[in-house]
Amino acid sequence: MLRKLRLGEKIALTAALIGIFVFISGKTKICEVFNMCDMFRKKVEIVALLPNPSGNERIYESATIRNNKNRPINLKGWLLKDNTERFWQLDSLGIIRPDEEKTIQRNFQSMGLNNKGDIIYLIDNNGKVEDMVSYKAVKQDILVTHFKRMKISREQ
Repeated sequence: MLRKLRLGEKIALTAALIGIFVFISGKTKICEVFNMCDMFRKKVEIVALLPNPSGNERIYESATIRNNKNRPINLKGWLLKDNTERFWQLDSLGIIRPDEEKTIQRNFQSMGLNNKGDIIYLIDNNGKVEDMVSYKAVKQDILVTHFKRMKISREQ
């Protein structure tokens, strides 16, 4: 005789079936099985900053960004900005492919990366904050790759 499954049994059965499907498919994440990982990934994020380079900081400061989306993104109109409202335009980086990283140098753009620490915003071409990181004081020629990721309010 068949009976209706209780909610807990339904959840356990569903989890078991998903686990089997993940195992059979060879994927490492459930979101990969259903091709939904993009929903949980940022479009683009800041992955490295060089605030205190040797030589002229107005030229050689740099930022590296990464596209974590499954589609190319045109960086025309995108900005890196600090709390002083100064910025770097990212137009020269052009299109960034999925999982690609690109580095831009300051090259006399107005925003300086503060050697004593700063908060840097990545702004998309619609003015939305896509990523926001902070870092502490850095010595010369130290590439900052570990940031305090700042929570982004979706109202911004």
